[in-house]
Amino acid sequence: MNKVKHQPHIDGLRAIAVMSVLIFHINPSWLPGGFIGVDVFFVISGFLITSIINREISNNSFSIANFYNRRIKRILPVYYAVAISTLGVGFFLFFPSDLLELAQSTIASSLFASNYYFWSTSGYFSKAVELKPLLHTWSLAVEEQFYIFWPLLLLVLSRLVALRIGNIVISIVFVTSVLLSVLLSKSHPDFAYYSLVTRTFELMIGAMFSIYSRQVRRLPSVVNFLALVFLFLSIALINKSILFPGYIALVPCIATGILITKGNESHVLNWILSTKAFVTIGLLSYSLYMWHWPVLAFTRYYYFEPTVINFISAVLVIFSLAYVSRRYIELPFLKKKWEISKSATWLFLVPLCVILVTCLSIIQMNGVPARYDDNELNLINSSKPNSNNCSISKPTGKSNDLCTFAKDPASATLKVAIWGDSHANHFKAMAKSIAQHTTYSIELIPFAGCPSIVGVYRINREYSKKCFSHNALVWKRIEKREFDVLILASNWANYPRGDNLADAKDLTKSVSNSERSFYANLELLIGELITQKQQTIFVDSVPNFNNDPTRCNLNKAIFDSQLKCDIDYLSFQRNKSKFTNFINQFAEKHPSFKVLKLDSQMCGERCTALQNGKLIYADKNHLSELGSKLMTPYFIELIDEFKSQ
Repeated sequence: MNKVKHQPHIDGLRAIAVMSVLIFHINPSWLPGGFIGVDVFFVISGFLITSIINREISNNSFSIANFYNRRIKRILPVYYAVAISTLGVGFFLFFPSDLLELAQSTIASSLFASNYYFWSTSGYFSKAVELKPLLHTWSLAVEEQFYIFWPLLLLVLSRLVALRIGNIVISIVFVTSVLLSVLLSKSHPDFAYYSLVTRTFELMIGAMFSIYSRQVRRLPSVVNFLALVFLFLSIALINKSILFPGYIALVPCIATGILITKGNESHVLNWILSTKAFVTIGLLSYSLYMWHWPVLAFTRYYYFEPTVINFISAVLVIFSLAYVSRRYIELPFLKKKWEISKSATWLFLVPLCVILVTCLSIIQMNGVPARYDDNELNLINSSKPNSNNCSISKPTGKSNDLCTFAKDPASATLKVAIWGDSHANHFKAMAKSIAQHTTYSIELIPFAGCPSIVGVYRINREYSKKCFSHNALVWKRIEKREFDVLILASNWANYPRGDNLADAKDLTKSVSNSERSFYANLELLIGELITQKQQTIFVDSVPNFNNDPTRCNLNKAIFDSQLKCDIDYLSFQRNKSKFTNFINQFAEKHPSFKVLKLDSQMCGERCTALQNGKLIYADKNHLSELGSKLMTPYFIELIDEFKSQ
């Protein structure tokens, strides 16, 4: 016997999980903790799979080949239908760079490594991930990675060691995963969110409720209702600002485990979870989960600012695809009596080869730009970002030869450094252009997300201490008078408005503390630079757009969308008036400190990312390579003033 008796209340839990995820992905403010639906799925999966494995082991009928055969037939047909469909839609809809990234992520997800791919390329809650159609496959990758070792571990423990020793081993694995999750959620939150090692305990909670189900059933029935309350409180109250998974994930996971194990013992609870609507959605849950994110991603991509009607239409499409997928793909393949060799060939190797050939072809053709006419292609190419290989990932007090530009470094008449966050890095093309047109040496010293202010920590990022150390090392170089001219370039106006900075005086994460530490430490820095008579150019932030003006203008031109892609200049100025007044006071009093405002080059009555039919931005607040080059004369003019003094 290789099946666990169908329990409708578990389908009800699946329905809660998938609907929570769907609502969260449509609008996180509607259900802040909706992403916890994935954790509910993990627990359900761990419970059911472990129940099957242990039952077969006890009956001496367990087979690794049969186990993986069932996983192949359960998971892969729908996955490959989604992946191939997503590539097809992406080919017609996505611009070259996005299609290129889609091809890369499809390869990763087809090899069940998408959790680490998306960890290395973006955070789960960042805005850009809304447009990645296969982002949701990270959870599928975690499950499949878990099921590489879990059945083998159970088999070995059942055959080679005593029950007590087996329980100890399982407990050690569980506790280790919990501890790693708690520690890494603080130090490396993005990695912790995606990683198998930090998610193993969630699947194991389901497994342990299966192993110890008899003991759990002895608990009083009131725990059912407490579990339901804690599950709904988790979905409603846990939000993306809380370190997750960490210890807090134990709450919804344990609640789910209790509801799986004892939910059918309560007449009222069992009736609610086993209603036709809940069970129907629960049975559709895998197909719903697999189709929902690509449909939402494409909706956001095409409409740019989707309306309520757009999202309602998307939901109808999602449920339609899920129904068709369940009836004509999922169920038929589950019923097939194929052996592992046939399943592996036709449900894994053949579609994998199709995926690899298609994706590698897209990568080889660099996103297939031949799909566009010359005018469209010129517009797309103008949005090309600066290459980011100069951005530092760990503190260093040495110059980087690859990021120092000069005609002849040995005879450079001025040594110039551009120090800052990613807004220093987006001046790379400009730095290279200055080097070509002058006798100056230009060194880039960027650390993405780390403003060029000595003494601050980037408190809400895993590289907080690295940012602090990096700036301290750069300051030592400044004290040694290594640079004739120092250019400070960061996305200044954003930092005091967020909860992202702190210092040794107060490490509290709050908007007020971020603002305090920003202005206090920036004032100290500027004061020291003026005291040392360090010739300094302070580059004010380029206009920040609320939405990506690059994609907005591309959608407008290529999809013929009726979009407004610029922003009101006066509103932009009012929003940063406090910062503007703060920085102007230094420039007015000290000739060694100059402020460069680039607003006039980008704004009239309104600020735009489109100039002379070309894009000067790469995203919401970073210049494109073209935009960076266009800033060259403004920088040269100010540097020349210092040279003449």
